[in-house]
Amino acid sequence: MSALAIVIIAVGLLIIFTRGPFIFAPEKTRAQTLRLFETDKRMRTLGMVFSFFGAVLIWASLGETGGWAVAVYLLGVLAVIISALLIIPFPGRMRGYATRIWAGFSQTTLRVIGVSSTAVGLLLVYYGLGL
Repeated sequence: MSALAIVIIAVGLLIIFTRGPFIFAPEKTRAQTLRLFETDKRMRTLGMVFSFFGAVLIWASLGETGGWAVAVYLLGVLAVIISALLIIPFPGRMRGYATRIWAGFSQTTLRVIGVSSTAVGLLLVYYGLGL
C-alpha cells in the first residue's frame, strides 16, 4: 500500500469521525466545534495542525502519478497556504468568520453536512483501500 493510499484512507476516516457526529447530535457537535475557535491560541494551534496536515498531503503525493496524486497535492498546498497566510497570522479575524459560519447553520443543515461528509469519507476509504 502506497503512502498516498494510506493518506487517502486517513483523510476519509478523519472526515467520518469529525463530521459523522453531526448526524446524531448536531447542536452538541457544533458547540464543541465552536469551542475550538474560542481563543487566538487555539486558532493558531488549529492553523499549525492544518498546516502539518497539508504538509503530509504534499509529502504523500510526491512521486505518485495520476489524478488523485495531483488532487491530494493541491489540497495540501491549499491547506498550507490558508494556514500560513490567514489562520496563523490573523486568528481573531478567522475566528469571527468561522464562528459566524458555524453559528448560522440550522440543525437540518448540520445533519445534511454530517450525512454527505460521512458518505464522502466512506468513498475515500473505499477508494484508498483499492489503491
